Amino acid sequence: MNSVAPFATRVLRPLSFLRILSRSFCSLNDNNGDGFSHIEKLIKECWKSSDFNTNRGTKDDNDGENDDDESQIPPNFSIKQYFFETTWRDADKVFDVLRQDDLGFNVYAALDELDIRVSCLLVRGVLLRILKVINYENKTWCARLAYKFFVWSGEQENYRHTVNVYHLLMKIFAAAEEFKAMWRLLDEMTDKGYPTTARTFNILICTCGEAGLQRKVVERFIKSKTFNYRPFKHSYNAILLGLLNINQYILIEWVYQQMLADNHIPDILTYNVLMYAKYRLGKLDHFHRLLDEMGKKGFSPDFYTFNILLHVLGKGDKPLTALNLLNHMKEVGVYPSALHFTTLIDGLSRAGNLDACKYFFDDMVKHGCKPDVVCYTVMVTGYIEMGELEKAQQVFDDMIVAGQLPNVFTYNSMIRGLCVAGKFEEARSMLKDMESRGCGPNFLVYNTLISNLQSAGKLADAHDIMRDMIEKGQYVHLISKKALDFMLVALSMVALSIEVRSCVVRITMEKLDPEILECSAQIRSDPFSSSAISSTAVISRSPARSSLVFFFFLFILVGAFLSTRFLDSSPVVDFVAQQAISTANAVSRDTQPEIFARQTISTADAVSSNTHSHDKTIQTTEEAHTKVEIPTADAVSSNTQPHDKTTQTTEKARRKIEIPLDCSAVNITQTCPTNYPVELEFDPAAPPPPTCPDYFRWIYEDLRPWREIGITRDMVERAKRTANFKLVILNGRAFVERYQKAFQTRDVFTLWGFLQLLRKYPGKVPDLELMFDCVDWPVLQLKYFRGRNAPAPPPLFRYCGDDNTYDIVFPDWSFWGWAEINIKPWELLSKELKEGNKKMRWTEREPYAYWKGNPFVAPTRMDLLSCNASDKQDWHARVYIQNWAEEAQHGFKQSSLADQCIHRYKIYIEGSAWSVSEKYILACDSVSLIVDPHYYDFFSRSLMPVKHYWPISEDDKCRSIKYAVEWGDRHKQRAQAIGKAASEFILEDLKMDYTYDYMLHLLTEYAKLLKFKPTIPQNAVELCSETMACPAPDQQKKFMMQSLVKGPSDTAPCTMPPPYDPVGFQALIRRKNNTLELVKKWEKEYWDNQTKQH
Repeated sequence: MNSVAPFATRVLRPLSFLRILSRSFCSLNDNNGDGFSHIEKLIKECWKSSDFNTNRGTKDDNDGENDDDESQIPPNFSIKQYFFETTWRDADKVFDVLRQDDLGFNVYAALDELDIRVSCLLVRGVLLRILKVINYENKTWCARLAYKFFVWSGEQENYRHTVNVYHLLMKIFAAAEEFKAMWRLLDEMTDKGYPTTARTFNILICTCGEAGLQRKVVERFIKSKTFNYRPFKHSYNAILLGLLNINQYILIEWVYQQMLADNHIPDILTYNVLMYAKYRLGKLDHFHRLLDEMGKKGFSPDFYTFNILLHVLGKGDKPLTALNLLNHMKEVGVYPSALHFTTLIDGLSRAGNLDACKYFFDDMVKHGCKPDVVCYTVMVTGYIEMGELEKAQQVFDDMIVAGQLPNVFTYNSMIRGLCVAGKFEEARSMLKDMESRGCGPNFLVYNTLISNLQSAGKLADAHDIMRDMIEKGQYVHLISKKALDFMLVALSMVALSIEVRSCVVRITMEKLDPEILECSAQIRSDPFSSSAISSTAVISRSPARSSLVFFFFLFILVGAFLSTRFLDSSPVVDFVAQQAISTANAVSRDTQPEIFARQTISTADAVSSNTHSHDKTIQTTEEAHTKVEIPTADAVSSNTQPHDKTTQTTEKARRKIEIPLDCSAVNITQTCPTNYPVELEFDPAAPPPPTCPDYFRWIYEDLRPWREIGITRDMVERAKRTANFKLVILNGRAFVERYQKAFQTRDVFTLWGFLQLLRKYPGKVPDLELMFDCVDWPVLQLKYFRGRNAPAPPPLFRYCGDDNTYDIVFPDWSFWGWAEINIKPWELLSKELKEGNKKMRWTEREPYAYWKGNPFVAPTRMDLLSCNASDKQDWHARVYIQNWAEEAQHGFKQSSLADQCIHRYKIYIEGSAWSVSEKYILACDSVSLIVDPHYYDFFSRSLMPVKHYWPISEDDKCRSIKYAVEWGDRHKQRAQAIGKAASEFILEDLKMDYTYDYMLHLLTEYAKLLKFKPTIPQNAVELCSETMACPAPDQQKKFMMQSLVKGPSDTAPCTMPPPYDPVGFQALIRRKNNTLELVKKWEKEYWDNQTKQH
């Protein structure tokens, strides 16, 4: 190795920074519990200083690193103090005004009326408030408010936006996934002469999830003439360090090549970053060549170079070589610091050489180098990983004696070791010890303790810890503040209730239920945010718990009132009417469907009108329930499906023509083909198409608001306010204008679904324009579009709706695959679920109600946790919390949905809105227990209680679940029939062929209402399967190819059933509600009898 020159202040300068950073770990939240990963974070943070030898003393006023921290307010100095306090009060006033933004509210006029002085501090304060409350639920709303305020403030006199303000707004757009707006803001920023800085680059590069986009960002900054890369020597170093922070090691290699091609000379920082990238990529030969090249070009290894070398030697289990390197460092004047020893010990610990770890730990102490909290944590973690608890305890004790405060990672390692050794009381005592030392346990620590207690069967103890975690808000990085408020209130009410239920939370990682969407979105946003606002208002936590309790009771009362909006005055359903409707549904709809519909409804309505006259003679006890006409399992199995396409044509006959995609390297840029069929002729020899499943009739209901007035271009454009994209179909070609990026790949796979429809039915999809919103919650509230002078509702497509909105429901993206959580396209997955049903007979399955998902997205799910088995009560439910991040790290090995069909009962409960898991749960022929739903998707409105599922009361879940399970166990044949009916509905009536037919019929009916000729927007781009699939990332491309429609269909789509007539529609609603009321009656009688017996 080449000789190394002394470094003086450049070596020693960052050490104070390192000490401060290591102490701050006590307050961090992190998902990694081994304590090792933070060494790499320290390495990266420290490298930021290695290139500052000429510019360290200067500060770039336009690029403060802490532009999102209110702590920058100066100390209390009279006039300054008054100015800052006044400005912060003004920021609160502005924020209060912005929160009122809604239809009909002029936010600009309201801001003008405040008559406040606009300054940089005020603008930053307001934007910070918005940034801190943003979450998945309100992200679009927050982005809109931020931009409105940005525009308004920029128009005020004696004020001009700074680079910091632009950065803050960029961060808001990034958190809201408004990436297009973020790029427009960057263009505006450069057009107005503002310099782009390393901070700008870091914000942009961190939001680009795909490598292709990241390269475009890099190329733009390389070519930029306004890139102020201070305090780095040149732009390439600023870019390299930004890429290092997001682990883009391959891109680092590419930037380095561009740097050489641009005749820039690498310096010590360049080599340090590049060597670390080579090491992480496993290219050790390149690593050593770079080290030699660095010496030949006259660069001596510096403080950080030695740190990298020690890390490599440690992980390679080469303690002797590391010892020689430490001695060499002393010879050349670079004295090893605590960071160097910690890095080495960390590597050796990972290699399992604890004897060497102990040697170097003692050696650093002997030479006067004091171990810090990170070094002690690495030692403790190493011993725990090797099962040497006593040695870990000794190091932990020595640490405290030495005056080092353990951080959450130190405590987490000790708690894990104590749990593994079965010393649970000591582990709980360690939790208390944390708090006594001022180091509050975070979600990581709680999760470690709870999961180990659950695994050991100590459910009551796990429940106690869970309650403590919830009360202290130590999962705030997973949920919004609104949900947290509701959960805290719910816990308070449970504590005050007369009959306190003992509930236990079992946290396991056995099987996956894919109800984690909302949580993934919040994790993607600010992971340390503990507050949020809804899409229409900000709800701040009251300082008085009593106020929360009052509003909680008010919320329950309003919900109870709304839940009765469809209930008929008749308390029970007339069995004869139910039998008549069931019989009519079983008749083939191919033969005179209108006549059968009229006869069925007439019979049902006539009989229902006489219900009250028979109340005295009809038995309403549970014994009378056994007389209800519920089909048996054998009967359901033998029922023929009149609309089953598989009985008419084979797969081979339907796919005579196949047109594969060309994704060769030569054609990787991809343009849309010009030779794809634009017309479709169906096989004349094929039998007539079947009648579509009954849920197709809801298409007419969803489009009813525009049936009389039609749809104008202005109506479509008004839907742009919340839309993610506009889709235009002209002559069988698709064009899309994007407005805002959807969460994960929702918009990508939704558009992919449209393209597959065009491949399946070329020439059959009419010309149209539509707006699509990929967010869960429907937004077109009925109340805004009713009344004499109310505007017509804008047509807006989305995945779900409710009874109080006009949104048009459409099949969700997961039908073509959910890449982020490895859920396969529906055509493949449905076949796996069908096979999964055969693995275990219903009577041999676990006799419990199973649910696994994310409970933190809604109070109703949190309440479900209390239904778990405890030492005092068994509600016949097994409820699990899904740790999706951990599942992803382990390669989705426990994610097979087909393997979850091993319980007799499965629970479906909505989160913050509807959940895609509904079809997966119903597909298992287990009995689906559906907790009172508030939302519907395109097929679920045809599900009937007691026929396809068993209803569960939202207000009394635990008792309702227990009754449902006990009823099913007493009536096994009928319970199996319910599960079988739901499974066949999902696996037959919801096959991809019918999903595409639903899309075609919906779009056809929609296009009939358009009163204008569709045109291609100026900013739209053409989409086709080639341009989407070929350049897509691996997992997305895999799912796209699996869900690709191979070629045009040679069978016609199913025939639409007639729309509901008003009488028939009301009879359907009445029948459903009466059945729900009947189940509630049986349930009440059951619990009344239980009370009498005790």
